[in-house]
Amino acid sequence: MDAFNLQLQNVSLRFQVQDLQSQINASKLSQNNTAIIQLSSEPDEKLPIQRCRWTFQEDQLLLQLVRTHGLTCYKTLAKHMEGKKPSQVYFKLRHLKQLYETHKDDTRVYNMNKKWFQYFKSCNC
Repeated sequence: MDAFNLQLQNVSLRFQVQDLQSQINASKLSQNNTAIIQLSSEPDEKLPIQRCRWTFQEDQLLLQLVRTHGLTCYKTLAKHMEGKKPSQVYFKLRHLKQLYETHKDDTRVYNMNKKWFQYFKSCNC
């Protein structure tokens, strides 16, 4: 009879462990969901303007270089940009051009990238 009781206790403990594991997984999932909800419900002012490795000074320097050398001279632009590869310059300019094409009328995006939008508008890109 003792062996039978031990087996019942063992089965009972297994179910308790499984129940605890499912509770832990559910709490982790709910924490992740609340974190996602909190991120999406934050006001726009707290979000960064750009999520990239370009600083404001690099962005301004790139704008000056683009005004003098043009949009297609990636190697020349990268030579003047310290620590940037031509591919990084290309992708940055492509991103800005796509941003201009898709958000011309959005005042919030326009205000964040005003100088770039004015440049693209003036060169009819």
